[in-house]
Amino acid sequence: MGECSGRLTFSLTPSNVNTNSSEKYPLSQLLAAIVIGVAGTAMFNLSPMVLSAAADLLQLSDQQLGWLMGAEVFGIAIASIVVLAFTRRIGVRKLALAGAAVVALGNLAAAAITDYQTLLALRFAIGCAGDGLLYACAVVVLGRQSSPVRAFAIFSFTNMCIIGAVLASLPDQVGADLWKLLMGLLAGMGVIALVASFQLPKLDLDQARRPGIVWQSRPWMALLGLFAFTLNLGAVWGFAAKVGAESGLASADIAGYLSLSIVFQAAGSLTAIALGSANRPLLRLASIAVLQLLGLLLLALSNGQTSFVIGLALWGFGWNFGIANLLGFLAEDRHGNKVLALAPGTEALGAASGPAIAGTITALTITHSVVSVGLIGAIAALLLFVPLVMTPRYSTTR
Repeated sequence: MGECSGRLTFSLTPSNVNTNSSEKYPLSQLLAAIVIGVAGTAMFNLSPMVLSAAADLLQLSDQQLGWLMGAEVFGIAIASIVVLAFTRRIGVRKLALAGAAVVALGNLAAAAITDYQTLLALRFAIGCAGDGLLYACAVVVLGRQSSPVRAFAIFSFTNMCIIGAVLASLPDQVGADLWKLLMGLLAGMGVIALVASFQLPKLDLDQARRPGIVWQSRPWMALLGLFAFTLNLGAVWGFAAKVGAESGLASADIAGYLSLSIVFQAAGSLTAIALGSANRPLLRLASIAVLQLLGLLLLALSNGQTSFVIGLALWGFGWNFGIANLLGFLAEDRHGNKVLALAPGTEALGAASGPAIAGTITALTITHSVVSVGLIGAIAALLLFVPLVMTPRYSTTR
């Protein structure tokens, strides 16, 4: 769907969809947004291995691991609000360049740290001034597309493919060696993002529609549902490696199983791309619920390779298929699209809270704690979206 007119452009608008915007955007900007988005979310997507390496290196408890992950993602939430507020004044290119530099330098520094409190503060700083800036800038650029659901699904699919390849290629290392390797990898992604950021526009020339005041409760309930759905993500994916260990899997094999599960996560994004517009929303909510319940129950009962892999695959497929549809429901609602700009920060807060809550529940094993938080988050999210999808969704403007 590209066309030549002096420079290569690309549109995500399917031929049968009417939109108010006929704009097309340079392919280089879309690719740059994907690159910086991958770099901005890499720490979270690699968190099972990062947290496992940190636990071995610093002898951390589950609660400490939860706060370590939570600190960085809380920083991302803060950064997303800053970017959404100031991007038109500063421009996404400058913000992304600053974020990429912090990701590169911050992770190089993290490779040499052996003190938990110092590492906790550094990860929060990287989230605020590094990961968060990159991810939020990617959201700004991808969100300009006339079909943002497909744009974000394509980003998600690309992200899963890259992270899956990284996990599959990790050597069988533990402790300090694995920690240094992962920090070096994250720093390298920061350098690549730094180069890609020069392809972003200097200033955000697209004047975003002012969100206005939304008095209806349905969009705010949906945002709370989005928080709950990413709470589920943070708990399950953040502790996936430890759940695998409690299932009896060897530490050296877990990265391969996580990589395999990412294939199914990517398939969930592909399914969302193929189905496109959020038709039959109640049926889609029911499908997401079934996939989440089956996957999480298999993880709770897991006692070996087969149940762990199938459970994580069902959960991952359902989550990636679900997040594209939930964002689509919000975007297509005539009131929900006015608060859509709050989605990145909401997602980050949910993802940060998941591992923090799961790691704090010491009365249960980490597997049962993770599954409990995941189930509550998934069920609450889908119920909170029901009022929104039961009303007509007429998104007259983007």
